[in-house]
Amino acid sequence: MRTKQRMTICFGIVFAVLIGAIGIAVGAEAPPEEWTRTFGGYAAYSVDQTTDGGYIVACSVPGTSDYDDDVQLIKTDFEGTEKWTRTFDGNDLDGVWSVQQTEDGGYIFAGLTETAGDLDAWLVKVDSSGDEIWSKTFGGTGMDEAYSVQETNAGYIFAGYTYLETNKNAWLVEVDSSGNMLWSQTYGGNGEDMARSVLQVAADGFVFGGYTDVAGDQNAWLVKVDSSGNKIWDRTFGGTGSDMVTSVQQTADGGYVLTGSTQVPAENVNDDVWLVKTGSEGFAEWTKTFGSDDFDLGLSVQQTADDGYIIAGIVGFGSSKDDAWLIKTDSAGYEEWNKTFGLDDRHDWALSVQQTGDGGYIIAGDIYSGACLIKIAGTPAEEIEYLIKYVSDLDKDDAYIAALVGKLNNALHHLAMGHEDMAIQRLEDIIDFIDNQLLPQGRLDDEDASYLKEGITDIIALIRISEG
Repeated sequence: MRTKQRMTICFGIVFAVLIGAIGIAVGAEAPPEEWTRTFGGYAAYSVDQTTDGGYIVACSVPGTSDYDDDVQLIKTDFEGTEKWTRTFDGNDLDGVWSVQQTEDGGYIFAGLTETAGDLDAWLVKVDSSGDEIWSKTFGGTGMDEAYSVQETNAGYIFAGYTYLETNKNAWLVEVDSSGNMLWSQTYGGNGEDMARSVLQVAADGFVFGGYTDVAGDQNAWLVKVDSSGNKIWDRTFGGTGSDMVTSVQQTADGGYVLTGSTQVPAENVNDDVWLVKTGSEGFAEWTKTFGSDDFDLGLSVQQTADDGYIIAGIVGFGSSKDDAWLIKTDSAGYEEWNKTFGLDDRHDWALSVQQTGDGGYIIAGDIYSGACLIKIAGTPAEEIEYLIKYVSDLDKDDAYIAALVGKLNNALHHLAMGHEDMAIQRLEDIIDFIDNQLLPQGRLDDEDASYLKEGITDIIALIRISEG
């Protein structure tokens, strides 16, 4: 069954364009907000779009007593409306960094929990309704934490850090589907080392990103290991300042894209958002920085359908204000647009971002009043491309469906050429084609026809907004 993810342009979109968040630099106009949802709690640390078109959100919330923080999972529909909420109270202090939907339709989250006065890495598996299946802790007598979790061929893997004597070491642990440890490996030397993000790559190996101490300087770090966690290669990036990787993703060409922060001494002493593209062996192909005169940090990155990149993070505006920041780049890392979110005299952070199935973006963070989810519309071109893919999957052998794909491609061509009025006319013609030919001849059912017409109407609205 196909999952329908409506591209609703709600009444708040024009309001958002007029008075809402704007970019900090001149460039292409950022797409508008479709909706914003706030939840109780401190922050939404991680979001993952689910197979039904909705979202799973991992939040940190106050517990029932002082110094007691809990973890909350919130399942929403495609418009961010809560379907269910589950709270997890390990002991006194609990936190979450990462959540992912699993192949069985359930979810897994990673974070930390207090155990007998020590902080341990925490991994919790739940079913599709959010009910706990198992909960496991990992660590020793020091402070241990899991920052990132991914499903693997054998079960699950998390990345974080563990204390070995007096040193903080980067840490990978793989477990089976029941949470039983398969192997554990630490990485680093006598300084401070950390793994912040992990993913499985071909041939059952893994890559993680983080930072490592190099002769007293903190360098960004990319490490590839085999299926047992044995190091294959590692690469460091950075100079004499403080540099780190907070998020790594594999790219379509087999390389990797990293975000985090770097200090650019020639410009200022504060950190800037850093975007690094590497080849498959981890060597840098190019780097880009984005920032203000204050502290800036990239916290989440993903390659987008157009081979560009989307980054979520923080932009600083002095000691009393940070804004959540969304940056879209092209395939070479050059900024296409950026957008900020926040209130005066408040520290707002965007902690997690994904491109959604309709070509837009979903952001989780500590924004406006705490835990928050923001849906950003895709650009008109991205949303047309999504409809082309959707229609192409309906019936590849039907000549009328093929004609519909051709008409959508024609509208996309006019949009790419800057002929917005012609693109709108072609899209309006498609609605007539659906009403006068596809529906009467039974080439589309009512549900598909309604979905496509609504999507096209929304795209027309986006084009008109972008025209000003």
